[in-house]
Parts: sequence; structure tokens; C-alpha cells
Amino acid sequence: MRPTNDLARTTPTAVTFAGTARAGGQEALRSPVSGLPCVHWRLRVVESMTPSLQLVHELASPEPFEVAWARADGAEAGRGPVRVRVDPRAARIQAAPVLHRPGSPGALAAARHMGLVGLVSVEEVLIREGESLEAEGFLENPSAAADQGPFRAV
Repeated sequence: MRPTNDLARTTPTAVTFAGTARAGGQEALRSPVSGLPCVHWRLRVVESMTPSLQLVHELASPEPFEVAWARADGAEAGRGPVRVRVDPRAARIQAAPVLHRPGSPGALAAARHMGLVGLVSVEEVLIREGESLEAEGFLENPSAAADQGPFRAV
């Protein structure tokens, strides 16, 4: 049996914060549809095969990105903002998509990128460098937040 203080350190704590998107040390990505620089992209490509048959392809960039959070209490003075790494494969990212209709430059770019021949429409979600984000998650080690800054073990 573990001591009580160890149990407290491993009990997940729900957190919510706002920050800005950062590439996390890597260079910015480019969306295969719009060509715009971003830290994350997700596509929902609908390929119309026949009037009654559509194939849906879901693609997303797997590269992690960061959310930089400046604490309101000023505790990060001298250290800069706290950076939280987000693995998009394990996260649920919600944002308003941009629709690229069949025949539009974005839809044609997606068809070329994926080697599709039918009519294609695309829903594109981008997170751009410096964009404001709201995040929710679980802090797995709350005691680390006081010493190292929050969310180091999310």
C-alpha cells in the first residue's frame, strides 16, 4: 500500500485553461488542402463515387503541438509561459471547419494529394500558430504543478 501523499500525486485533477497554439520546437506544418501554415490540420474528405455512394476519408496531422499558457497569478515570471504538449491522436479537437466544395482549388488539391478521381468536397480544420485555444484535460500529477508549472504530466 502506498502512502497517502503518493496517492494524492497520482489522482487525476480536472483542469481548464486558455492559451495560444505553438509549433512546439518544430517548423510549422502546411495543410495539404489550402497550403496554409499551421500547427495542426484535420481533413474530412468526401468522395462521390455515384449519386448514392460516397466514401468518407478522415485525415489529420499526427505531429504534437503545444498550448502556451501564461498564468494569471504571474507565477511564471522569469520562466516564460507554461507549455503543454498536445498529442492530437489522443485529443478531441473541436473547431469550425472551412468547406471546400467540389471543383474548388482546395477540393482539387485534396483529390491530387490523395489520388482520388471522383468529385471531392473537403471540410478542413486548421489550428494556426498563435491562435487562441481553450483546453480541458486531466492533470495527473498535481504536486508537480506547484514546482514545475501546471500540466507537465497531462
